[in-house]
Amino acid sequence: MCYNWAEGENMKIEFTTKKFTENDGSIPLALWEIDIADNGVTEEDAKVKLAAAILEYENDFCKEYNYWSIAENRKAHIPYVLKTKNMTTDDIIKLIK
Repeated sequence: MCYNWAEGENMKIEFTTKKFTENDGSIPLALWEIDIADNGVTEEDAKVKLAAAILEYENDFCKEYNYWSIAENRKAHIPYVLKTKNMTTDDIIKLIK
């Protein structure tokens, strides 16, 4: 279970992506802050899929918060997880730059 959910609501957070183009024309987006990537037919499709992946990651992180919150390679993800708690896919898409 995630703690301090309200703490994340006021954080100024953006997700910085790196855009690639595959040989088949699809668009992968890589998210640097929490090391997640997803691929779409268009950039907008990739953003929707990436936002859904972020929500899935947030859910998994919160289910095992006590484990992930102390992992050296995951502690820096806490502000992003707290920020996205209770957000919709559309809310997260607005944070993807």
